[in-house]
Amino acid sequence: MKKIRRFDACGAAIALSLFAALPAQGAGRPKRDPDWPCQQSKVEAFPLASVWDGPPLDLDASGWRDDPETADLAAQMSQRRVPIADVKTTVDKLLTADAAAAKDKLKQAFAAAFVDLSHQRADILVGLDRYGRKMHEMAERIRAENESAHKDETP
Repeated sequence: MKKIRRFDACGAAIALSLFAALPAQGAGRPKRDPDWPCQQSKVEAFPLASVWDGPPLDLDASGWRDDPETADLAAQMSQRRVPIADVKTTVDKLLTADAAAAKDKLKQAFAAAFVDLSHQRADILVGLDRYGRKMHEMAERIRAENESAHKDETP
């Protein structure tokens, strides 16, 4: 008789823990933006930690603009049309010229490029949202025109 009670208590505990876990699993997936036109999930912003595991960077700093080398490197890094090989060449030149100061300059340039690319990405997302909204508006207009045409055809 004790084994049955122990089993009932264990079974109840397991059932309760499974039941408690269900809402957490259901709430884990964010709601989909109805205007988002892409198959991939919409990700509003990427945290710096997703691409940087080094020491903390000051993303609000603007002192890098006063140094032409750092400003040029940041601009080169954030231009999507510049080949990575060209950026690597610039980084290598900077490292061979002054290795001690280069590490700080590279960190500042990376932070500046990350901020710039984040702004560019945000602008692209706004454009994609606008595109998705316009596609929905056009689909609604076409549906309304179809319904109107079908109503006119039926006697």
